[in-house]
Amino acid sequence: MKFADINLKELEWAHYYMQVGMYLSGFKKISNAILVYSDIIDDYYWNYATMIDINDKKSLTTLNKVLEDIENFYISMNRNPACYITPQTNPHELPTILNEREYKLAFSDAWMMFKSRKINNKRIRNKDLVIKTVKNLEDLGTFIKVFEISFGDSSEEDPYSGLPPSYKKAIYNSFTNEEYQKEKTVTHYLGILDDKPVGITTLITYKKFGGIYNVGVIPEYRKQGIGSTLSLKAVKDALEKFNEDIVFLQTEYGSYVEKFYKKLGFETVFRGDCYVKS
Repeated sequence: MKFADINLKELEWAHYYMQVGMYLSGFKKISNAILVYSDIIDDYYWNYATMIDINDKKSLTTLNKVLEDIENFYISMNRNPACYITPQTNPHELPTILNEREYKLAFSDAWMMFKSRKINNKRIRNKDLVIKTVKNLEDLGTFIKVFEISFGDSSEEDPYSGLPPSYKKAIYNSFTNEEYQKEKTVTHYLGILDDKPVGITTLITYKKFGGIYNVGVIPEYRKQGIGSTLSLKAVKDALEKFNEDIVFLQTEYGSYVEKFYKKLGFETVFRGDCYVKS
């Protein structure tokens, strides 16, 4: 499938459906926008208004009313109001309007897709890595422990380091919630080297999409091809085992990680900017 043929709104929707039950608790539809939220995680990565679509012919009064509804919703949840802007957002001048309402750019995502239906085996750098899937609570405990070590400390190279404990709780709850996997499949991978769990990733499939999340490697085992090997295992399973057409992920726009995934065969298809009201 060519990138030009992909409905980017459909891609964004797939991401939210994949995450409802894990990092997202749900979403609320209001006039001209979708409000995604988490009852467990209180940061703006999982609490923001998106798919804002206000026709240019509508008045500024309508836009202000939508923004007021957004702000009231997140304030009622004790969250900072936030709006997520993509190329599909209308009006296109919304970032300027948000700045006038004291919103600041908090983060920028690179939405990336795998360019091929074939894996370049030369990119699988660590042939000694044993990859197993999480099957039970004991495995999950190991997965969460590696997650904590991989994302717990601050790192200049990793934009998602320093995550709070609520992320671990969200992963645990999703694994034990049978409803979560009714319309999608969730596969957690453990990378093991020298009998030691050293890396993780998660693949979620939904309809024709495969989403890659939670790619992490404990600090002392980085730069050994573990992250790339785990990521490509997830890509391979999405394409071959689950026969999905589109494999995607998000990472920080302009970061080392974005360059890393470009080398693996991903391409950035659009940018998403999150503006948060202070």
